Amino acid sequence: MASRFEKFSERARRTLSLAQQEAQRFNHNYIGTEHILLGLVRESDCTAARILTNLSVEPSKVRSAVEFIIGRGEHRPAPGEIGLTPRAKRVIELAVDEARRLNDHYIGTEHLLLGLLREGEGVAGGVLESQGVDVGRVRSLIASTAFASIRDEEGSGPHLSLRGQGAAKVAGLYVIVDPQLTNGRNVVEVARAALHGGASAIQLRDKLHDKGDQLPIARHLKEACDEFHAAFIVNDHADLAVAADAHGLHVGQHDLPVPEARRILKMYQFIGTSNALPEEAQASLAQEADYLAVGAMYGSTSKDNTRPAGLEGLRLVRQVIRNVPIVAIGGINLGNIDQVLEAGADGICVISAVGMAEDPEAAARALVERIGAYKARGRQDKASGQAR
Repeated sequence: MASRFEKFSERARRTLSLAQQEAQRFNHNYIGTEHILLGLVRESDCTAARILTNLSVEPSKVRSAVEFIIGRGEHRPAPGEIGLTPRAKRVIELAVDEARRLNDHYIGTEHLLLGLLREGEGVAGGVLESQGVDVGRVRSLIASTAFASIRDEEGSGPHLSLRGQGAAKVAGLYVIVDPQLTNGRNVVEVARAALHGGASAIQLRDKLHDKGDQLPIARHLKEACDEFHAAFIVNDHADLAVAADAHGLHVGQHDLPVPEARRILKMYQFIGTSNALPEEAQASLAQEADYLAVGAMYGSTSKDNTRPAGLEGLRLVRQVIRNVPIVAIGGINLGNIDQVLEAGADGICVISAVGMAEDPEAAARALVERIGAYKARGRQDKASGQAR
């Protein structure tokens, strides 16, 4: 690429190379906005392609629409680089302007997408508009925390994956809200109280209501979690997780397997699994689960089909699993939380300890403070050991 593209990310430069390939494929002696758009959807792991996927834009439909409009040229162009049309050049100028607006040090595929939308008069702008994509929706997604790590990855090298970034939030206080275990209160009310108390993850578990009835509640919970920068997780139902745009999904040993659930979920949504044995934990990791829940630690009145793992089971899982967060669940409270953390849990998952508490916010805060105090002691001990 010429020096004017030196600030373009690797994926943005590849997109422009793919645009040239697309132009040659159609026997066109120019690179237009339509070819840039086809390059974006071909570079399927880039930020722009993921934004389009999030907006339910299917690459095959984009290609069909473009092919219907432009058709093939009569003569294959001479080999070598093909020039940009005036509108395509304008897209590049607008992409640079978008990067400047966003204070980004690079020009990425997301900026090219915004450039295509802002140019608006070319084939690409018309196709995107027909698919319901507009500048406002794309800018909103770019600004969201959901796309932060993808943008960092595109602009400046390897970072924690988007799924991993979301799953990491279970390494704190993870509260399950269940309409049967809220002391008669609304689950959104309980969740908000837990979030005010410092919970870093909320899961909706509802065995009573149909998914259509759960959906509006799930959306309210997602909104609350976004407000507090916490993770929102749906239990069991991958389709509900997609419909509510949840950050993650949790499945048990007899629910939809992780690979099948992954085919339903959006690419940034993470998956956690329930495990009682080290063998189950290793199988979950082999299926690329993003976090593991281990339990039950103690006897629990919240679930009647749990199998015991106990502290020893947690220790055994911790010995063989190091690279994903482990959250402990089952009968955990202020009286035993230190033992669970000592056994190797990164986070604590509770239901009744918050949902059935007289003051859910105070209950959550007490647990969060205890987790924080334990982790602070661990850091101090580590620092003291290194100083010796």
